[in-house]
Amino acid sequence: DIFEAIETEGPTANNVSGLESFVSNNSREPYTDEALLALARIYSANKDYPKATEACRRIALDFPDSRFKHEALYELGNVMYRTGRMEEARSVLEPVSTSSSAPVALRAKAGLLLKEIKTASYGDASPAPDAPVIGVLLPLKGAYAQFGEDALSGILLAADVFGGGTGAKVEIMVRDVSE
Repeated sequence: DIFEAIETEGPTANNVSGLESFVSNNSREPYTDEALLALARIYSANKDYPKATEACRRIALDFPDSRFKHEALYELGNVMYRTGRMEEARSVLEPVSTSSSAPVALRAKAGLLLKEIKTASYGDASPAPDAPVIGVLLPLKGAYAQFGEDALSGILLAADVFGGGTGAKVEIMVRDVSE
């Protein structure tokens, strides 16, 4: 199984070739969206941004109901940011950061990247110097991911990250401690 090979051996040339072959031979079959997301991440890590962009766009266009849709949009926004297309990145990331159907950790990551884009585009976007910062170390992948997601959801709601409250502004710094 190509997914198992990627997971255990990493993105070797043979594994990437196998994944690309799987995608081209199974254009709309089950798991093709997952394979495209894996390829997008590999391409992005290798700084092959045109291929990463194409893989993410294929997920969005060919698999609009994919459970990987939000992750693909996040990856696409990240690639656009890395290639200097700030406005395009913002337009892709904003819906991810506010979608109630996106995982909480992904919404938080999209929000942090949007903040980074704002800083890069408009200068310092940091909170007031006296604003408190809460650091959170949570498992966001693997066997304990659901516990991490639930805890992060509560933390973000309490900190009023999603707006609506009148409490003091608090910055949340999230780090994934999954093994």
